[in-house]
Parts: sequence; structure tokens; C-alpha cells
Amino acid sequence: MLVIKQEAVKNPAQTDPWIAEEWEVSPHEVTDVQRGAEQTSFGLGAQCLETIFKVLDVLASDVKEQLEKKVDQMVEEKLNRLLDEDLRRAKIAAAKAEARQSESRDAEL
Repeated sequence: MLVIKQEAVKNPAQTDPWIAEEWEVSPHEVTDVQRGAEQTSFGLGAQCLETIFKVLDVLASDVKEQLEKKVDQMVEEKLNRLLDEDLRRAKIAAAKAEARQSESRDAEL
């Protein structure tokens, strides 16, 4: 009997009149039951979607945070490389200047 009732609620357009008689309800009431089930289903679907969007929002925040950290790390690495290269160039320039001064002193002597 439960299977017949469930089928009637799922598909009232195909509900035989004898099912409505056996339940002692009108076909309109069967349709009302279906509408209620659809509204409940829609409400649950909306809640599921809302939860999904909340989860996606949290995930997006996490991804954004991770990307910001990665970008910061990449910028820091690039700056360190540039600073290291500038330091290396400065050392080379200082060594060349010292070598020129040495040569100048040696030439004067």
C-alpha cells in the first residue's frame, strides 16, 4: 500500500481514481500532497545550494589566501635575487676600483 501511495504522490496525473477512493481523498488532495512534496524538495534544494555556496566561498577565500602567500613568496624571492645580484655587482665594482687604485699606486712608485 505504501508503494502505491508513494507512486500516487510522485505522479498524481497518472493516479487512478480507485487509489484516491481507497485513501478516501480526492485527486486534488493527492495533487496538494505532491505540491507540498515539491515545495519541501525545492526548499531542501535551496538549502543545499546555500550550503554549497557557503562552502565554495570558504574555499575561494582559502585559495585567495594561498595565492596571496605564493605571490608574496615569489616577489620576495625575486627581490632577494635582485638584491643579491646588485650586491655581487657592487662587490665587483669595488674590486675593480681597488684594482685601479692599486695600479695607480704601483705606477706612481
